[in-house]
Amino acid sequence: MNDETYQEIIHDLKAQKKIEQGRQNIKPLAKKYAQKRAASFILDKVQRRFINKVQSEMLAPASDILANLTQGEYQEIMPHNNLNKVDFKLKTEDDLRAETIVDLSRGTYEQLFLAVRMSRIAEIETNLPVVLDDSLVNFDLFHQQQVIIELEKSAQNQQIFILTCHPQLIELLQEQSNKVQYWQLEEGHFNLTTADELIDHLSLV
Repeated sequence: MNDETYQEIIHDLKAQKKIEQGRQNIKPLAKKYAQKRAASFILDKVQRRFINKVQSEMLAPASDILANLTQGEYQEIMPHNNLNKVDFKLKTEDDLRAETIVDLSRGTYEQLFLAVRMSRIAEIETNLPVVLDDSLVNFDLFHQQQVIIELEKSAQNQQIFILTCHPQLIELLQEQSNKVQYWQLEEGHFNLTTADELIDHLSLV
């Protein structure tokens, strides 16, 4: 065996040894990679299932309320894909865009969360009283009317208190419903009154 052939054999043996060492070193890395890929796949499935559950069980009733409040402008409330982000996406009636809450006007933003709150309240088995403290102040006249229609539905099962210092809202309640009691708060005391008397009182405040 000449020296050149001997050197080739030594080189091949060293290369083979490096390959074997590489295989041994990559086995635990490949195992970890496979485990993480499997965990990522499972978590993705769990997250998707959770999002679908939230959308169907919690947000579907809220979507119906929001559609009524906005007269169909917004059709569906969807959870954000990133569960670490407190956000919703809204599908519009043209189904061409999905806005997040940062894109909404203040009025629409508050309509969204009022719809979510009303749907969650409706799911509570015990019919507890509901208190709304000037929750409609940033709504225009049309959307205030729509909210009152929804509140009338809820009032069939629950007692609803609307606190306000705006006489315009009292006027609207008087026009929209004949099932409302009006109370005036004066120096820490509540007194039963009429819509007209309350409107006059608030107009002077």
